Amino acid sequence: MGVGRRFGTAALLLAAAAMAALLGLAACTGESPQAKTAVSGNGSFALDGGSVEVQDDQLRVSLDANPTTGYTWMMRLDGDALELAGDEFLNGQSTDGSRAVVGSGGTQQFTFQGLAPGEATVTLEYERPWEEADPEKMVVLQVTVGDDGIIADAAAEMTAAEPAGESSAGSGSGASGKSA
Repeated sequence: MGVGRRFGTAALLLAAAAMAALLGLAACTGESPQAKTAVSGNGSFALDGGSVEVQDDQLRVSLDANPTTGYTWMMRLDGDALELAGDEFLNGQSTDGSRAVVGSGGTQQFTFQGLAPGEATVTLEYERPWEEADPEKMVVLQVTVGDDGIIADAAAEMTAAEPAGESSAGSGSGASGKSA
């Protein structure tokens, strides 16, 4: 084995050890992975497994879902600035796009309407309603509604549960949601 190859292997091993140490340190904090993003005025942003779109007086939250797993997006709305205008599950399509495939995932879409100036908090939790465990995922949206019910800004924070064995949410499957 040449000197260059030994040093390359040693550098690779050192890099792998450093990465493992960083991942171990992150796991020790006990905090779950989070992503935060925001939009002011009309616009949209992506979430892990979904999106948020603001168009004038409407806020649309679309999240990956699959009702066959037993998971559902449970919604809680705090504040008087918004109201729930729609909650529907959109089936996924077959690979040729012709029809929904039985047991496949899709998208849970929540639509909110701006009502009056003020603030509102929308909490969406991805869980199995019969289990007394923390939700697999949680999205918290802070929304400010301006004059005439126009949505001024929306900020979202998404938290994913730490994997504890096999997780159906981690495989890209989701669930249909009903308002709580």
